[in-house]
Amino acid sequence: MPDCPAIPEETYGLFSKRIHESVMDERVPVAGSIELTLRCNLRCVHCYCKGCRGDGELTTDELRRVIDKVADAGCLWLLVTGGEPMLRPDFPEIYMHIKQRGIIPTLFTNGTLLSDELAGLLTEWQPFWVEISIYGATRETYEAITGVAGSFDDCMRGIRMLVERGVNLKLKTMVLRENLHELDRMYEFAGDLGLDFRHDALLNPTLGGELAPAAHRIDPETVIALDRKYNAEIDSWRDFIRDSQEIPPADTLISCGSGISSFHVDPGGRLGLCLLARSESYDLRRGDFDEGWNGLISDIRRRRPAAGHRCSSCSLRHLCGSCSAWADLETGSREGSVDYLCRIAALRAKAFGDAEARLMGNDMLRQLDIEPD
Repeated sequence: MPDCPAIPEETYGLFSKRIHESVMDERVPVAGSIELTLRCNLRCVHCYCKGCRGDGELTTDELRRVIDKVADAGCLWLLVTGGEPMLRPDFPEIYMHIKQRGIIPTLFTNGTLLSDELAGLLTEWQPFWVEISIYGATRETYEAITGVAGSFDDCMRGIRMLVERGVNLKLKTMVLRENLHELDRMYEFAGDLGLDFRHDALLNPTLGGELAPAAHRIDPETVIALDRKYNAEIDSWRDFIRDSQEIPPADTLISCGSGISSFHVDPGGRLGLCLLARSESYDLRRGDFDEGWNGLISDIRRRRPAAGHRCSSCSLRHLCGSCSAWADLETGSREGSVDYLCRIAALRAKAFGDAEARLMGNDMLRQLDIEPD
């Protein structure tokens, strides 16, 4: 028997990147997110769903039809999120339907509602990842943020259940003023379990545009200090900043993959660009996914910024984390700019960039009426 020719191996990252790049020109929705509910059993102080109504959710049959439609349209990866998705009694059925349609699910959960039955489901039918948010290394800090007594122990129990069963699990946190002092211990906790951990310090307003989460933001200087400490590959930062400066000004108001290769469906079946973009959507209860994707979503994605739009021409726009959806929530305009994020971009340019980037960072600080150091 002749030897079989070697099949070249490729890392998952390169495989995913190649697929996303190959469908950009054809606008294939290969990735999406779906909120099963906005309801949650926790009351986190920084929650972006705070104040959102939990009624009008898609039924089980309606969710199955939506999943069928996105699968037929080419969706390969689907983020299942909330609220807390496990609050829905039909979560196992919905999850299994996603798997049976050949879609690769990632699950965002707070982990407090995991039962033996649910953990067994995730063990037998592995997701791409389960991501659990932890809000402190101690019960006191965690529950000061979640507002629910006993939630720390429930979260820890859920994490242990998945670790013991070998479920693909990552941990993460939002860094707030209230838990910053325990961030080192959260990294250590995850490391001791052999789990990846990441933090995010960029808190956006609520979906209703309320700025209450901003009261829990850490200051931009501390964001940069955390970048240095936990994302320490400064050469990678410098390469990223240098390469991003060579990208020409954006010719559309939205410059990410939303509406090109990704989408979002909210609990009521409204198709939109992403988790934050809620001002315009297409009702999947009344129409078809393909019609919404190729109609309204395509139209929104093609919109161009007004002349002089500050963000689209900013050479540091890839350093801030802002987007038109965030700007809309925080400033009331998709073409607004979020000063908090502008400061972070300027400080990142100064901390990690070359001489030219540092000059641009200083210029941006002066535009914000901040005299650079």
